[in-house]
Amino acid sequence: MDIDDPNNNDWLAANRFTVTQNRRNRRPDIIVFVNGLPMAIIALKNPADENATIRHAFNQLQIYEVDIPGLFSYNELLVISSGPEARAGTQGGAVKAF
Repeated sequence: MDIDDPNNNDWLAANRFTVTQNRRNRRPDIIVFVNGLPMAIIALKNPADENATIRHAFNQLQIYEVDIPGLFSYNELLVISSGPEARAGTQGGAVKAF
């Protein structure tokens, strides 16, 4: 990975990429791959849904951590969004740390 010149890396943002582990299939909203490694996972909630909250997006990431832990092996960034509000954090952090 070229941290001095990010343009030298191969970037890919995948929408609803299916991840299978331990016979469980999960489809995170967006996974950002850098040189083929899943470096960021983004959980989005419908901004038109009045009940959608940052907490719901955070809870979705926690489900992924349990069901498909291999996805988080190289992860550097987690993003949660309810539409009007977005936060960034790291694996293992509480929702307040985002």
